[in-house]
Amino acid sequence: MLNLARLRVFEAVVRTGSFAAAADALSFTPSAISQQMARLEAEVGTVLVERTARGVQVTPAGALLHARSRRILSEAQEAYAELNALAGLRSGRLRIGSFPSATQAFTTGVFKAYRERFPGVDVVLVEDEPHHNLARLRDREIELSLLFSWPGRPIGLDYRNRRVCADEAVALTKLADDPYVAILPDGHRLAGREDLAVADLRDELIVGSRWTPGLDQLAELADEHGFEPLLTGHEIPDYESVRAFVATGDGIAVIPAMAASRPFPGTVTRRLRGDVPLRVVHLARPEGGVNSAAASTMAAVVIELAADLPRQLAGGRA
Repeated sequence: MLNLARLRVFEAVVRTGSFAAAADALSFTPSAISQQMARLEAEVGTVLVERTARGVQVTPAGALLHARSRRILSEAQEAYAELNALAGLRSGRLRIGSFPSATQAFTTGVFKAYRERFPGVDVVLVEDEPHHNLARLRDREIELSLLFSWPGRPIGLDYRNRRVCADEAVALTKLADDPYVAILPDGHRLAGREDLAVADLRDELIVGSRWTPGLDQLAELADEHGFEPLLTGHEIPDYESVRAFVATGDGIAVIPAMAASRPFPGTVTRRLRGDVPLRVVHLARPEGGVNSAAASTMAAVVIELAADLPRQLAGGRA
């Protein structure tokens, strides 16, 4: 394998035309230049330059190596500069995925903390549903993503159970359980209670459909209590829109605690006790991929700030 330091000496000898001139250019002694050239020629097994009264004469082998040496040294220097920049996080670009309720309750705070620590890194958010960002991770379009999953259900399925991407494409780090809560209109007959049981939702019209994430779990729990949830039929994956329907009196809602982390005018949030629908929030990275320095430090910030998430989200249940 070629030694880059000796290759740099060789390039200087050819460029300057003599051992003495190369020594001046590199701040070496002529003896050190001679030693480095001798070792390089021993490594490659042939003579690269011949010394003459007028300087050095490049041999055919030397000409071949010199033609490549400048590119090798240039690319090595560029790689060194890029690695230094990323290692010191003086520059760089990072694309990270999130989903809407995580963005509003958590990811914006993560971005703020990251910018304060690493202001030279350009961080770009790609907000989408987990199954779509799972595919982006697989295709290396993003380096990290916040995702959620439901127990027993692959992340890579869309809300109509169509496969978008295999879960094996990513490695997951669990951040927190996200229990579901009840959203009621102001003045609702159940609004005066501190918390509710699933059985309390009997005969309540619930905003959503069988395609609404998490309501399949609610249906299973309701069946244990001897009733079937009454659904409006609205196909709404966005929880802000769900709460807007609750505020106008179209029904109540059952949504993740993370999606209800901020108040919504005209509604109240009540915890559910006992067994409740649940989703799990994860940090995901491409399976088997090599993380950049920017991605590694972002992952560390996410995990650090998520340490309090379980406590915050557990406040959504009794």
